[in-house]
Amino acid sequence: EGVQLSRSGQLCILQLATNTCTYILDLVAMGPEAFDFIVEERSLYSLKMLLESQQITKLFFDVRTDSDALYHQFGVRLQGVVDLQVEEVAVRRSANMPATRLKGL
Repeated sequence: EGVQLSRSGQLCILQLATNTCTYILDLVAMGPEAFDFIVEERSLYSLKMLLESQQITKLFFDVRTDSDALYHQFGVRLQGVVDLQVEEVAVRRSANMPATRLKGL
């Protein structure tokens, strides 16, 4: 979540969850140090490592502006992402429902 979220807008809040915990990070208060934050004590993943890992699946809905902001503001290169907006279009098309373009484009 952010203000005019893009490479030049401000990324303010990052929400994420594991199988056992949910996190809401205030990036305005934490600043770039948020990406050095260890996500779970028993893991060795910083937030940046987790977001850049191809082995850990991340779910987003319309990842474009999130990815743009994370890269340009914090140097985070998202990998291992499943964009649920694209999945939703695929499901509509497979059910012969109208899906001429992605919603929000």
